[in-house]
Amino acid sequence: MRTDLRVFQTAVILSALLASAGSASAQMCACNTTSPFGSCTHKTAPYPDDFPGAAAIAPRIAQPAFLYVADLYSGFTYRYIATNFQAAPDLVLVSPAGSNATTGITFRLEGSDPRLYWASEGLLLRTDLDGGLRGAPVEVDLEQLATLVRALPDEVITEAGQSPASVRDMKTGSLGGITYHTARNAFWGVDIVNDLYFEFRDTGEIVVEAGRPVFFFNPKRNRLTGGAYGNSITYAQTPTGQFFDIPVGTIADGKPTEVQRVVASDGGPSGARIGDGAGILYSLGATLGSPKFVTGIAYWPDSCGANQSSEILLDLDTVGGAPKIIEVSADEPTTATIANFGCLSAAPASVTLTWNKTKPYTNLTISRKRLNSPEPAVVVFQNADFANDPQTFVDTSLLDATYQYSAVVTSGAAALAPVTCDVTLGRGSLVAHRKVSDALQTPYALTVTTDKVIVADRDTGDAEVLTLDLQPSSTLNGPFEGGVIGLSYDSKDGSLYWLRNAGGPHYLQKTTLAGELQGNQIPVQVPASITKVPALGDISYDSGFDGFWTTDLVSERIFGISPTGAVLDAFKTTAIPSPQAGALLSGGISVTASAPTKVTVDIPIGTKADDLIREVGRYEYTRANLAAPPTEVFKIDLLTTTGSAAVGGVDVVSTGGEQFAFVVGTDTRAVYKLRLTGTPGADPFRRGDVNNDGSVNISDPSALLSFLFKGGTAPTCQRAGDVNDSGTLDITDAIEVFNYLFRSGTPPRPPFPACGVDLSSPLTCSNLGCTGG
Repeated sequence: MRTDLRVFQTAVILSALLASAGSASAQMCACNTTSPFGSCTHKTAPYPDDFPGAAAIAPRIAQPAFLYVADLYSGFTYRYIATNFQAAPDLVLVSPAGSNATTGITFRLEGSDPRLYWASEGLLLRTDLDGGLRGAPVEVDLEQLATLVRALPDEVITEAGQSPASVRDMKTGSLGGITYHTARNAFWGVDIVNDLYFEFRDTGEIVVEAGRPVFFFNPKRNRLTGGAYGNSITYAQTPTGQFFDIPVGTIADGKPTEVQRVVASDGGPSGARIGDGAGILYSLGATLGSPKFVTGIAYWPDSCGANQSSEILLDLDTVGGAPKIIEVSADEPTTATIANFGCLSAAPASVTLTWNKTKPYTNLTISRKRLNSPEPAVVVFQNADFANDPQTFVDTSLLDATYQYSAVVTSGAAALAPVTCDVTLGRGSLVAHRKVSDALQTPYALTVTTDKVIVADRDTGDAEVLTLDLQPSSTLNGPFEGGVIGLSYDSKDGSLYWLRNAGGPHYLQKTTLAGELQGNQIPVQVPASITKVPALGDISYDSGFDGFWTTDLVSERIFGISPTGAVLDAFKTTAIPSPQAGALLSGGISVTASAPTKVTVDIPIGTKADDLIREVGRYEYTRANLAAPPTEVFKIDLLTTTGSAAVGGVDVVSTGGEQFAFVVGTDTRAVYKLRLTGTPGADPFRRGDVNNDGSVNISDPSALLSFLFKGGTAPTCQRAGDVNDSGTLDITDAIEVFNYLFRSGTPPRPPFPACGVDLSSPLTCSNLGCTGG
């Protein structure tokens, strides 16, 4: 997600600089051989300028096929003889917008006249193949686009794979790459602020059909809050249809990681719509030499012969060498897997699976695996009737856990690569989320009072106050104008403490809950064992110490300070604790339980190996020996649930018999409320296993009959005895078990044969655990 083009450009440069300097070798193949989509590289060449921004192919008409590569910044465009772009450019021309950023370029044949169209700072310009202007620039109406998309009904936004909340505050965007759709005689562009692709006329007007814009969202866009990577698009007309190829990646990826092919026309055998996945993609990984950041793409039909096509990728590689131009194989595959596979916990104990069918298949199998469990995967859905593929399935009676669903398509005898999605139920599941207001551009520090969530902006020092249900309440003017990296509620005296990083020194400032100053700012000390200039993170009040826990992002360690800014005594005489070796901390920390001998701390955490904050871990420290490794209580998955990989503050509250964590995503500019306790009433059981011995056998109906008619012991889980799921226990339940065991009758209703839950049952269940998996 980018707020404007300059921010996006900075993000691209930083991502490239932070990428590994090592580059895997590409898999090379000859251009005159048929090679599947993105399976290998034909050739590469260094790019002569600094920032390749957009590419276009002008096919052979009266001239050889040309490859144009426009620099984003310099104002120059490099034209090559496309079949030999490893040689010097055929022509270096001044881009029609001069030094203004050129974000897109595409080819269009107007009658017999070949033309180039250029995107620059929201304008569309037209030239001949030598760069000579042909007509006046026109403005692409991105304000109209934002207005139309914001006004879409909720069901349309949900059907497009997004939450209405991620769209309602959409701002006027910024134009990225463009392409020309020959069959529709229209242009398509990328709104790189709102992460969507849209159709527009050469007049700059947005194409509207049935009162709605013609558009689709980036398939990697964060469903909850928006945001993705992907700034280019190219049109591909193949023997089987019309498509767009788009480089895309998630916020957590930090760059485009794959090229997806999506449908560019409505209809076809699967009834697809524009923007639906075609079930075809290739990874921007080792096979293609691991491009650092793909900024532009251009499809080149019949480049290697009839129906032998390729694709041009522009790679911003400022670490491994000069930026590159890469030609990869783009021949159309004969088979495809399902597309847009997603899993959503729309209700407790159940998951709704959705997908789009693409090319006809022999069989589709979807399996479910409980992550971090020795249990094998189980098949939950199968279909061999492509014409009647329902494209949705609800998996029910699920235990609290994180699950991975894997879908495998068989075409003929061969099984294609699986597609997967992950979802969390119960502990770690999402309860609510909300983007912060525009006043907070870099939300970071977070604290929870008895009834409010307060989020402070790192840059401005302002804060937003929300209810525990994340409804906006008020705003606060913080005591510092910038550099606010910590905020904590002091439950002892009902005040707030703010922590500021002043470019090295750190200061504490106490205020009332309304933000009124209480005393002067206080310099913060750090332990003597920290020898480098520290960069502290958020703070959290610990009543047992009457002080605050904080983190140092330089040493990746944790320590405590008093309200006077001094290092707490317990941290002076011992090593600074850390939750695990090689930990990557975000700076967030929350003291969730404070006892005389122990203290429990929740910390957003990742590993330095992948440089992502993936989890919130709960750790229990012994006060007498903080240097001792803490006991890990549990971890919850942040990345799957929120899509945020740059978490700031965290705090925890108990209410209504449940416990919830609040975390703030600095990359998504959103606050998330996550459940830290199990789903209420989600007691696991196996239907029919009345005595909970791990199996359904003759002892179960016997136990049920004894309870019903002989005053026997009541089942600890009455739901298990309700075999026909009628909501009552009676003799018919025992009869159904007898029929199942001895007469091949109907099996018990789910959950069976595996343990599961039934939240709709009115009967009680107090199992301590479901025996036997």
